[in-house]
Amino acid sequence: MEVLIKRNMIPEQPIILSNGLIANPIIAYGTLVLLLLLSAFFSSTETAFTSFSTIRMKNLAKTKKTARLALKLRDSYDRFISTILIGNNIVNIAGTSLATLIAVEQNFSTGVMTIIVTITVLICGEILPKSLAKLVAEKYAMFVVYPITVLYYIFYPISLIFELFNKLIKKIFKIKEEPTMTEEEFELLVDNIQREGVLNNIEKKLILNTIEYGDLLVEDIMTKGRDVIYVKDGDSYDTIQEIFEKYNYSRLPISKTNKVSTIYGIIYQKEFYEMLINDEQDLNSIIAEPIITKPNIKISRLLKTLQKEHQHMAFVRSNNKIIGIITLEDIIEELVGEIEDEYDIERDEQAELDEALEELEKKQKEEEKVEQAINNQDF
Repeated sequence: MEVLIKRNMIPEQPIILSNGLIANPIIAYGTLVLLLLLSAFFSSTETAFTSFSTIRMKNLAKTKKTARLALKLRDSYDRFISTILIGNNIVNIAGTSLATLIAVEQNFSTGVMTIIVTITVLICGEILPKSLAKLVAEKYAMFVVYPITVLYYIFYPISLIFELFNKLIKKIFKIKEEPTMTEEEFELLVDNIQREGVLNNIEKKLILNTIEYGDLLVEDIMTKGRDVIYVKDGDSYDTIQEIFEKYNYSRLPISKTNKVSTIYGIIYQKEFYEMLINDEQDLNSIIAEPIITKPNIKISRLLKTLQKEHQHMAFVRSNNKIIGIITLEDIIEELVGEIEDEYDIERDEQAELDEALEELEKKQKEEEKVEQAINNQDF
């Protein structure tokens, strides 16, 4: 009798469930909704942080602390993603377990309940929150940055373990980090942006030229020796003037011989005409020393040198001889396309040059008048 009483006093498992959480359906379903909201929170946060524009966020970071925190979190991308995945998996597993308990307690079909929960989580916990978060990525990232930062530090030990494990796997299998975006993928992205109307054809071309620009070498765009226009030591001033006027160049290389390989300096048109106006005869005094570069130098590097030295032209030397020239305009044309003028003469420089030419013409006319007067007197 005593044994029977003890057996009757041992409650069955369903009674334990009825005396627990499932005994109050409101709490059970409320907890399920809360877990669904948390799933939506983690999913939307992941999308917001992976979608927001870094440029926009950096601009917002000038005045908003939340923007600075958001950028800091995304800089630790692997740990941030680990935090999101840990949190999302916890709430999804808890939600699925709770839904199963509810199904058992309420005598629902566990299969039907699983389907309902899966569809609900997929729509309300994944698709919908991610779609909405992407539309307002910057604002949403700043809105949730404080709670996700707290969770980041709570889950930090676990995230660190995952990070170390990830590095170990990469080391074992010799997996190398691939770039976030290849050059080909970026070009496709620019094409898509242009089709959407964000960029026009000129802007698109400029962006794509900028990509290629970084890989170009001096030898790719230089003017080769056979095409270089230059003057020679011993050329008369009239000859030099004719070449300046014929090609409308603002500067000319000067060579020691008839070979381009012996060019050694630069004559500037402005200084040349000033020399004529002032009746100076020393051409060597206006010959400028050129910048010397190599054919295998990147044009981006040469551009910095030209800018630093305030020069517009460089001579290309290989095996101790000049094989061509390259100008600042050649480099710029690789970015913006063909420029109408052969050399980029600034407006104020051109105006000064025109004035110098006018003065030279006036002086020549005055000399002609003097010569004519002398001739008349002799007559």
